[in-house]
Amino acid sequence: QYLQSQGVRIDGIWFDSSTDGREVQIGALEAPATAYAGSTVKLVATIESNSKSTVNLVLYDGDKQVFTQQLTVDSSDKVLPIEVPVETPGLHSYRLIMDAAQDTMTQNNQAFACVEVVQAPHLLIIKGVDTDSSHLERSLADYAEITAVSASQAPRKVMELCNYDGVILMNVHADDLPKNYATVLDKYVSEHGRSLIALGGQETFMYG
Repeated sequence: QYLQSQGVRIDGIWFDSSTDGREVQIGALEAPATAYAGSTVKLVATIESNSKSTVNLVLYDGDKQVFTQQLTVDSSDKVLPIEVPVETPGLHSYRLIMDAAQDTMTQNNQAFACVEVVQAPHLLIIKGVDTDSSHLERSLADYAEITAVSASQAPRKVMELCNYDGVILMNVHADDLPKNYATVLDKYVSEHGRSLIALGGQETFMYG
């Protein structure tokens, strides 16, 4: 009753795989708890059957159809990866519906999953002289919005840095940064709770 008062739907269907009738059901629809806007949500559906059958699957994000596929199942579990793009932040409710050619119970032909979609973090890469950050930018592109600048172009004020969720110092010599930049970075982390990562080559940290 409490969950119902909170608007939480609970479905429970008992399935006896030893039944004499032909039966197909969606055993599970798994999804990540969170995803970034502009990325791909990777869901996994498990289709269970006690006989060979052809099924049609349709996935909805809210009221919008985002995926459809026909497949053949047999007397073993069928695991189906499903990837759908997601653009808008917020709670996304996914509903998978199955239509089976030969099926005894239709009540177990739906499954639900929710994913909290959040805005991707905005990261600033401050790169050293003659440093190529393109490889790092490509590596992070699926997880964050990236801005890359040279050390001389680095934002000089703490509040300017706060436009970014994190800062990556990539092979940067302290002398190439704006004056007293260590203090700016210290406040950025300690007073505003942002993230700082320092990357470099083999000799970057050898002298402490």
